[in-house]
Amino acid sequence: MSMNKSFSLTEKVLQRCNIRYTSYLNRLEILDLYSLRHRRLKSQLILLYKIICGATFFPEIHSYVRLSNSNRRPMTLICIRPQVNDFFSSTVPIWNSITSNCPEFLSPGKFISLLEQSINRL
Repeated sequence: MSMNKSFSLTEKVLQRCNIRYTSYLNRLEILDLYSLRHRRLKSQLILLYKIICGATFFPEIHSYVRLSNSNRRPMTLICIRPQVNDFFSSTVPIWNSITSNCPEFLSPGKFISLLEQSINRL
């Protein structure tokens, strides 16, 4: 989709909602939405959770990431190849900072609650 087409669609949506065209940050605030960066980060962390739990198949996951053996921090991940610029090397540090104080492996609902508390609105 071209930029002009995207811009005109945005204008049409805003007109239907009786909202003047404003900056991206103002529209997020008016529409009570999170930024695209925030939504992507949340989606990436949920995907990583599903991969680790086995809910989403990822071949040879142990070649990329593994759970630590820590009893005090069971959700801590170790990136096998941290120098490689891939999904795991960019997502695992954020995962570890969010889950660093979890004394047990969280259920899906508790993990999503933790994400919502931890990721600030951007």
